[in-house]
Amino acid sequence: MEYDPEDINDFCKLYAKYNADLILGSRLRYKNYTRSHNFLNLIGNKLITLLFNVFYNCTYTDIYSGYLSFKRKHLDYNKLKTNGFEQQAEILCHLIKKTRKNYEIPINYNGRNFSEGKKIKFYHIFSVIYEIIISKFKK
Repeated sequence: MEYDPEDINDFCKLYAKYNADLILGSRLRYKNYTRSHNFLNLIGNKLITLLFNVFYNCTYTDIYSGYLSFKRKHLDYNKLKTNGFEQQAEILCHLIKKTRKNYEIPINYNGRNFSEGKKIKFYHIFSVIYEIIISKFKK
């Protein structure tokens, strides 16, 4: 229950209106509400988002929101190699190379803390950064 299922309607409207290739939700462009973030997680998220934006010439605010939607034709699942927290970065890196009509929209977020089941830890940032960099140079 971290994410509001009603936000899916906004994704559908954006696809219908602009024939989007990719839509990424942002917890940092607050829609109606967002639960306060753990400071270190927020800094880590901003760091990987900045790195992604620099490498792929984008302006996203939250590449690790978990709300990512895209047209199936733009991703070959057989080319995916990762299966940890870095997989979100791998998928987005693959997609950003093949898509042109990319959007980001605000989403509602009621995030968990570690005692409530949050799994990602600060050290995961290293595998994510590695994936962002290495994917830039993959064909």
